Amino acid sequence: MQHNGISAVGEMWHQSRRSGLAPRFHNWNINIQRELPGGLLLDAAYVGMRGSRLPSNLNDFNQSDPKYLALGPLLARPITEPAVVAAGYGPPYPGFRGTLAQALRPFSHVLGVRNDFNADASSWYDALQVMVERRYGALLIMAGYTSSKSLSEGSYSNIAFNEGVQDTYNDKNEKSLLRYDIPHSLKMVWSYDLPLGRGKPLLSGLNPVLDRVVSGWTIAAGQQYYSGNLLFLDAPVNTLGPGAIFAATKRLHVTGAPFRTGAARRDLDPNNPAAKWLNRDAVAIPGTYEFGNSARFQNQHRNPMILVKNLGIIKRTTIRESMNLETRVEMSNVFNRTCFGNVQTNVLSPNYGRPIGPMLAPRLIQLVAKFNF
Repeated sequence: MQHNGISAVGEMWHQSRRSGLAPRFHNWNINIQRELPGGLLLDAAYVGMRGSRLPSNLNDFNQSDPKYLALGPLLARPITEPAVVAAGYGPPYPGFRGTLAQALRPFSHVLGVRNDFNADASSWYDALQVMVERRYGALLIMAGYTSSKSLSEGSYSNIAFNEGVQDTYNDKNEKSLLRYDIPHSLKMVWSYDLPLGRGKPLLSGLNPVLDRVVSGWTIAAGQQYYSGNLLFLDAPVNTLGPGAIFAATKRLHVTGAPFRTGAARRDLDPNNPAAKWLNRDAVAIPGTYEFGNSARFQNQHRNPMILVKNLGIIKRTTIRESMNLETRVEMSNVFNRTCFGNVQTNVLSPNYGRPIGPMLAPRLIQLVAKFNF
């Protein structure tokens, strides 16, 4: 490579024997089932998974050693400046005209070292899954609750969503909740055939015309309640990047104050400046040449929980033995809940901690008719 008297040129790729290795996953579970009174089936399980050799950006081979942060503003000065020379530093090769920061990089002649296929990351997943079912009779029920925890120390989501590594020299500090971690999730689906009409407990003696009107009704519903998604804890400006040690990101300091303000989810309103979900005092911006002490994600630093309720009303009208008309009304988000969230996390903004807008689509009503024969 020719340097042509400039600070650095282009990028180079790093490949090793671990580059491109197929990911490896180990799964296990323990399951207990028990029949309960009322035709209910209880199913409880522990589910575990460990992932290894996952693609990651943990190893940035061209990040400078963090010990050089002690040089402070001198890092951004040209390599030929007297103050830099007086500190005992010089060009890494003849003709170099870059900054001291670039000169201190392991590969000072290039701007970056790509290492996208390195299989160094791991992941952890542990969950308690409880399910209750009732499959027979007029009332059908299926309810499932999951309490889980998902961790990673730099898996592929870091690359896909640009979740950079703060310090490649201390990658164990990168272990954090995975961005998809949902600690609590409750889902319920149920349907009930109304006991009306011929052969049913109520109104069984009606004439054929009225029987077609009151019989064949089913009410069905689906409900979902789950934790909000995690929010980043990155500093608004990466002062550890170019001109310092070329770190991919910089995180915030966690002060120890509660992340949550104590405001109730139902009280959040984007039009109310006082309605804040997150506490600004819980985080602080580190000094210019300091690492943030926070992990990539913190469990309490997430959007409000999501509540979804869907409803369906079904009417089946028998015309003759092999012919019937089915009509349905399907309502998504039946109560038209907004679930305000998408919380502002820019610590430089006066709106930090405020909800930006709704996290749910508005109510949608769909009418369906189907002729079966």
